[in-house]
Amino acid sequence: MHSWKKKKKKYISTLFIKIFLIIIIHISIIASSSSSSSSLEVHENQRPNNLRGCSKLWDYYHQASSLSDHLAYTERNEIFLKAINIIKTEMKDDEKKYCKFIHRLYHNYANFHASVGNVNETFFYFNAALSIEREGITLVQYAVFLSLQDQIFKAYDFFKEASENHFQNQKDIEIRAATLLPVVSSSRKSLNNALVFLDKRLTTLEHTWYKNPPFNQIDPQSMLRWSPTIYRLHYLSKNMTLNLNFLKRKAKLNYWMTNSLKYVSKHLLKVQDSNNNDDYHRLHTYPLHKEITTKMKSSKKTVKIKIGFVSSHFCKSHSLFMHIGQIIQNLPRSLFHVHYIRGTAIACQNEDEYIVKANLDEDTDVYINGRLENLNETRSIVSNLKLDILVNVEIGMEPMPYFLGFARLAPVQMSSWCFVATSGIEDTIDYFISAEHLEPNIKGSSIQIDTGYTEQVVQFHHSPWILRRDRERLSQYACKKGNPIRNKDDVDELSTIAIRNLNRKLDEVGIPFEASIITCAQIHNKFHPDFDHLLLSILKKNPNSVYVVIILALSMGSNEYNAIPFLKNRIRTYLGPTFSSRVKFLPRIDRLEYLELTFRSKVILDTLPWSAFTTAHETIQLGVPLVTLPGPDIRGRFPYRLYKQMNFLDLVAKNVEDYVNIVTRLCNDPVYFKWVRMQLLHKGKLLSSDISMKQTLEEWVQFFQRAYRLVNS
Repeated sequence: MHSWKKKKKKYISTLFIKIFLIIIIHISIIASSSSSSSSLEVHENQRPNNLRGCSKLWDYYHQASSLSDHLAYTERNEIFLKAINIIKTEMKDDEKKYCKFIHRLYHNYANFHASVGNVNETFFYFNAALSIEREGITLVQYAVFLSLQDQIFKAYDFFKEASENHFQNQKDIEIRAATLLPVVSSSRKSLNNALVFLDKRLTTLEHTWYKNPPFNQIDPQSMLRWSPTIYRLHYLSKNMTLNLNFLKRKAKLNYWMTNSLKYVSKHLLKVQDSNNNDDYHRLHTYPLHKEITTKMKSSKKTVKIKIGFVSSHFCKSHSLFMHIGQIIQNLPRSLFHVHYIRGTAIACQNEDEYIVKANLDEDTDVYINGRLENLNETRSIVSNLKLDILVNVEIGMEPMPYFLGFARLAPVQMSSWCFVATSGIEDTIDYFISAEHLEPNIKGSSIQIDTGYTEQVVQFHHSPWILRRDRERLSQYACKKGNPIRNKDDVDELSTIAIRNLNRKLDEVGIPFEASIITCAQIHNKFHPDFDHLLLSILKKNPNSVYVVIILALSMGSNEYNAIPFLKNRIRTYLGPTFSSRVKFLPRIDRLEYLELTFRSKVILDTLPWSAFTTAHETIQLGVPLVTLPGPDIRGRFPYRLYKQMNFLDLVAKNVEDYVNIVTRLCNDPVYFKWVRMQLLHKGKLLSSDISMKQTLEEWVQFFQRAYRLVNS
């Protein structure tokens, strides 16, 4: 009992000591916290009083960022200027060091100027941002801007600095640095230098990555770096063989660096193990007959074929869908089960897309939105559809269709002339759909060594695609105005407004109402340096009353918009002050204004080596002369193909000199001009007639059926 009392007393004493110690520690913590708080207060008091300027900058930054619409240009600019004025007038140097946000503000203001084409301001504010901090993202974006200005080697230096000092994943930056190409080249020499640079960098990556591929999984951001290079190569290079070489190498490099491209559709694909190792898997191709469009026996048994169309442009207003949409929508659903596979990095919310969806056949058609960040998932979805045929409409224009092309997702896979070049993917894209007169080096349906394709070329007798956009509207406009004697009373209200607006815009750029107008309306990529010489020759042979109107069809807000001032300067510099004064530039204009300008033009100039496509169709159907010089490959032969279909070759030039002579005669011989217009109005109806549509559709149906039978026989 006594022992228990002693233990109890000791326990109580220990408990009291512990409580006392806890209280002491707690008081100490409070005191320490108070001291720390006091210290912070002292520190805060030592900071510059004007640090609220940082808060102002922050507010202005977010205000400017919220105004993403290009129509808010003035308001955004004013907000940025207010912020910069605070930096210049209200903040001292010792105060600025506390505001790390200044670098970001200069960076964003540079991007703002780049987006609207203010080249000098872009240079200034990027340099201002880098003078404060050599941040990796600023180095990269400045490098991108420099590459758009044809400063490839300088851009590469900035990419190199970014990869070495600022990024953990250097491979992504290496991809971007290796695949630099100018949007607009300053000269033929500069372009050739850029292609030499591309060749050297690809060689370096090949030697480095074949042994040690840098990626284990698909990286959408890295993939995006390759797509612009694929797309631009065909605009910039006049050599199709060179294009093929680059594209094959890039495709192989893609395959090696991205393991997920070895994805296999298990129910379709046989995998061969070359050299008894896993280093390189060749995707099995089906041995389809070269003479697929001929010598095929018809089958009495009718099978409903499951066919998929991959495109990033299932939107009613997009030029590609205007051509392919007529084919897809008119395929007989009694023979085909149609799948729309929209391949894009971002899910489309465009109203035009909903119009397309609204016209789907509810019983047979399926619409899928594939997303780049879920490439494997998209491929699995497509694979599980168990399609018989897969048509990759424009394989080189967007990342998703391109990378879908590496997998065998159907027994028959093909691309087409909506992207008028080979994919460079040798193993999985079986056919390239072309047409007669588009492939000068291919006779019949046999394939030549120097065609520039990795696919087997199939030539249709008729055009694979039919443009029927606003056919009734175009016909109406042409009928009203196609007669040399214009009847103003026949022009409707919308056309009247368009005429008024166009007259105002032409007057603003200094074109007299009575002037003869030559027009060239194309995307900026198509203005190859060789076009400048052609333009100068035309101006020299025509009187001062002849003006050239160039419409650079690129919308405000595009990340390549800053290339347009560079292009304008290049053309003006080449022409010199005497002739550049007769070349006027217009931004993208309203559709009815464009139709009015086209109708008012004496001549429409076709670009080279990449010719017009949609604009060629519309121009001819309006009865306006379009002069073309056929190129050595499909890229430069669309108008030629149309004129062959019409059996009217008066506007097809044999060489540059002949091109200039045809343009000159149209501008100076009113009788000849009137005769040409009447011929075009009469014969141009063939291009989008119901008969032509029926013939084209029949060729597609026969081709699909024969391809299916060959695989399943």
